[in-house]
Amino acid sequence: MVLRFFALKNNLDNYKKDLDLFLTDYMEKVTSGEIPFDYEKEKKIFEKTFQLIYDINGKNAFSRLIDAEADKYKSGIIMYLYDSFTCGVASCQSC
Repeated sequence: MVLRFFALKNNLDNYKKDLDLFLTDYMEKVTSGEIPFDYEKEKKIFEKTFQLIYDINGKNAFSRLIDAEADKYKSGIIMYLYDSFTCGVASCQSC
């Protein structure tokens, strides 16, 4: 999930249909230095992003609401929510 966050955040323009290959390619290029990665800067963005999402939406930020009155959520992460929330919030860290 962490790799997915950074790959989509930093390399979205190169995403094609096969997510597994996209993630592997990104990881290899960061590891080899082909794609620069400022670990301290990225760590701060990561922490701020997830803290903000948690502050606003709590522990169910990436889940689907089943029953609003009972505050009941479906267990598990809905990936399109994860991708859109994290990338959207992360992109505003420099705003």
